[in-house]
Amino acid sequence: QRQELESENKKLKHDLAEMRQSLLRDASASAGAPGSPAYKVLLEQLTASCEELDVRKEEVLILRSQLVSQKEARQHKVAELTSWTCSTCVRTPEAETMTEPSVYAQDVSKLKDADELKQACIGLKDTNR
Repeated sequence: QRQELESENKKLKHDLAEMRQSLLRDASASAGAPGSPAYKVLLEQLTASCEELDVRKEEVLILRSQLVSQKEARQHKVAELTSWTCSTCVRTPEAETMTEPSVYAQDVSKLKDADELKQACIGLKDTNR
């Protein structure tokens, strides 16, 4: 979406530059002066372009903040599930045990969703029995 916004912004700037060039080329000195109809049209279009750009910038900021919030929520959920998994797994002294939960946090974060995490924990419980 960012690329779309940038390309649209680039197009608007290009159109504005073309309009300015056509005014300078085709119009007489007084036609492009402030207060003339051509100048008013150009100024209105510039104002509209600036307003549209501001709206798009706000949209980008909102989307970025939503992405950050989702990422933080996901990390929090993974951390909760990791602690739950490590605390509920049965540990036996004769078998290889999970002594460092932080080591396994990386593996748990690779799992896609809670179902995979539950299945992994059940598998560990069965293995430790």
